[in-house]
Amino acid sequence: MLEILPLIDQSKEKDMSFQKGAATFRVFSSGKDIGESIQEGLRAFAYKTLPTEGEQDGPLFDITRGVSLMGTGAPPPVEFVYGGNTFFAIRKREKIINPALVKECLSYLIDKDFKETGKAPWGKRKKELKETARDMAKGEGVLKIGGTRVVIIPNTKFLLMDATSVSKVDDALNFLISGPLPDYTLIQITPEVLYAYLAKKESSQYQPIKVFEKSLTTGVGVDFLTWLWAISENDSEGGNGDKINVSLCGDISFRCDESGTAGSQITKLSKGAPWNGDEPKAAFEDGKKVSSATFRFCKGTDVFETTLDESLLFNKFKRILEEEDEDAETDDSKDGKKKSKKRTINPEESFSDRIIDMKAGADIVIELFKRFVAAGDKVQKNVDDWMTSKW
Repeated sequence: MLEILPLIDQSKEKDMSFQKGAATFRVFSSGKDIGESIQEGLRAFAYKTLPTEGEQDGPLFDITRGVSLMGTGAPPPVEFVYGGNTFFAIRKREKIINPALVKECLSYLIDKDFKETGKAPWGKRKKELKETARDMAKGEGVLKIGGTRVVIIPNTKFLLMDATSVSKVDDALNFLISGPLPDYTLIQITPEVLYAYLAKKESSQYQPIKVFEKSLTTGVGVDFLTWLWAISENDSEGGNGDKINVSLCGDISFRCDESGTAGSQITKLSKGAPWNGDEPKAAFEDGKKVSSATFRFCKGTDVFETTLDESLLFNKFKRILEEEDEDAETDDSKDGKKKSKKRTINPEESFSDRIIDMKAGADIVIELFKRFVAAGDKVQKNVDDWMTSKW
């Protein structure tokens, strides 16, 4: 039997890494500060041994260090601390049937059946061969490994998680609450949650704003993003002052409720300067609102860029820096000529700086959301005045 290596799910790895590249993350609150005491809880669920065939029904979840999803067996006491933060991964392992292998098995069985009967299988016979092919492939099952990385900022209520889909968020929260963190109430920071907390009333009581006199799109998040674009271009009333500047710098997506349009429900604008021209106006006239946009936020010396969606998912988040050479010049050579010396980068220090940036970026967006809620009825006027002046 051929040895089949584990399949690592890397579909989002490039964009989602907390350690390098642009980061994608969601923000959560724990209800109370999380201290060092959680280390013991994490260890209790760390590096579980995979059960033998037939003993495990469904995926197995456990905890690994955040730097890697690999590792098996019972390790010595391990610290889930990296760059001064608690950093771990919720690992998910499950045996899956390789679809490509099923296809190859089916091709083999169809060819074999044809040679034996002289007829190409179809209908009921072909269905039987498909089931046989799946049974054949089961014996060569692939171990699929995926994970959700979590960062807990020391002595705060904040967690950062790189889960993007609803299912991954649910899996991660259910595992943490029922396992390593049973004493904490973990809540995803969404526009609805923030609105209920700040406005002291249920998000269902929120009254959506209108665009071009139409109210075909509901949701606190789309109103916030639409308002955010409005105040970025018209600062007279919007309140994005106080040393926070906002600007669009990339792609924009619009949507309306399914029942709100007879045409396209989603409009996506990309490349060039999609915030200019008449395409955004056409989307607004259809009753759509902004569901995702790439913004640049400036506060003091901090400049961050991210694609923010209506659920407050931070996608491809990064700090904007002035260009720097990768090599640092030194003049300590004997002939007096400058030589380039490669800079040594401490990965834990770099990680710590990145987490500080993510927290700072999230704080800026939350502060802007507070201003959105505080604006109350002025939000409608901000948007109306902006649309009138822009178009």
